[in-house]
Amino acid sequence: MSVETKKFLNARLLFLMLLAVFLAACAAVPHQSHYTADDIFRQQVKQYPYIELASGVVPEGIAEFKNLTYVQRGTGDLQLDVYAPGTTMDELRPGIVLVHGGDWVDGQREHLVPFALELALRGYVVATIDYRLASQAPYPAAVEDAQVAVRWMREHAESYGIDASHIALGGAGAGGVVAALGGLTAVGAAEVQVILNLDGPWQLDPVTLKSETGQADPIGYWLGGGAVQREALLHQASPMNRVRKGMPAVLLLNSGEPGYRAGQDEMLRRLEHFRVPHRVGEIPGSSHAFWLFEPWVSPAANITADFLDLQFKYRMTCH
Repeated sequence: MSVETKKFLNARLLFLMLLAVFLAACAAVPHQSHYTADDIFRQQVKQYPYIELASGVVPEGIAEFKNLTYVQRGTGDLQLDVYAPGTTMDELRPGIVLVHGGDWVDGQREHLVPFALELALRGYVVATIDYRLASQAPYPAAVEDAQVAVRWMREHAESYGIDASHIALGGAGAGGVVAALGGLTAVGAAEVQVILNLDGPWQLDPVTLKSETGQADPIGYWLGGGAVQREALLHQASPMNRVRKGMPAVLLLNSGEPGYRAGQDEMLRRLEHFRVPHRVGEIPGSSHAFWLFEPWVSPAANITADFLDLQFKYRMTCH
């Protein structure tokens, strides 16, 4: 082997070692959100001057379990937080897994804490989850993560007083798409009985979708496919194309902004055709991110809990 060849191989080896260190370091750094509740408030209060950020303070009677790892990925640990009614209740309680929004490119599980707390006050055990964003892994990674979170909840049902036969998967905005796909394609321990979609589109249409974060092409970025694959992926990742007989019950909870309802009319037609239990609710006059603000969080939780109570035949007897 010549001296030049040895130098080349050594240089290449050094490059590969440095690249491996760099990638490992990137995987270890947690995602830093630029789509925070404060940022959203500053944007929304101009149009809705009467709103206030909903409280994320855990009220008396609710137990909080923070930073629980539910799965390890190459990009790092994925964690969730659990909010549960106190131990004064004797019966097992239904569980809910919630997926945050943010165009699949940003967002935080903390965004859904106020909504989770309201549902916990109504007797539900609620988990808010992280998942792999588009920059970490393209579709269907986020959907797979949501399904793993459901399996985690079912496996740990006894620890948190959960009725493992009554679990819902819900999400807000882009997270609503993830939740809908997760509930529609799950098998085995990841199956759920109810899907909750808070203002998420049912059809992925890059032309009509109103971006939450200002991302130029959030759908294309999340799907990660080339031009040839795009049409097939758009069809595959649009929840309305997954509607089937015997699927979970569905709550469609809309904001006052119609720009997030792509495919909803066709979705409802298909739900009717397959006789799937469902309800359409709306928070009149609200912004898209109604789960972050009062006076909207409480009525949204009431609509959600009423639908879940009906589907699960559940009624909180004490708190």
